[in-house]
Order: sequence, then structure tokens, then C-alpha cells
Amino acid sequence: MTAETRSHRRTTTLPDAFGVFVRRPSPWIITTLLAGALAARIAVGDWQLTDALVAGVMLAFFPVTEWVIHVCILHWRPAGSAVSPWIPCSRANIANTMPTHAGSI
Repeated sequence: MTAETRSHRRTTTLPDAFGVFVRRPSPWIITTLLAGALAARIAVGDWQLTDALVAGVMLAFFPVTEWVIHVCILHWRPAGSAVSPWIPCSRANIANTMPTHAGSI
């Protein structure tokens, strides 16, 4: 990669990424549900040490869980068509199995 190529890359700053993040519906849905669950838990009361322990364990395992989901599900590649005839193995296979219509050229 040359210096000229690097200079044409668009750099994304953290405030830019945050702006994109908050314009999506998922963060708002998650925040609303988390606030509702927290309000319900505060309303019920009867806090114990195990409540903090469960929260700590969940926070500790979250990165590991995300990584396992990412690697095992998102990067999973089926071994041929033995898994399902509807799962293509490559982009070339997708191109070969897509129906062609007259006028779609």
C-alpha cells in the first residue's frame, strides 16, 4: 500500500462512529429494555450479594460469549451441501444457482 492510497482512505473518528450508532434502532431498544429491567429490579428490592455477583459474572463472560458467537456462527462454513441444499458454499455457487431472467442483464 502506497502513501497515496493511504491518504485517500476515509478515517472514522469515535464521535463519527457514535453518531452512526445512535441513529440505529438497536441501541435505543436495548437501552429501553435495560432501563425497564433495572426499574423493575429496583421496585422489587430485596438486594443481595448474589445480585452483584450475577451482574459481575455476566459482564466478565460477555466478551468471551460474543467472540464464540462471532467465530462459531458468523464464520461457520458448511462442509458441502450435506448440511442443507439451500446453503451455498461460495459466491460463485450463488451466482450459478441464481435464476436468470430475460432482461435482467
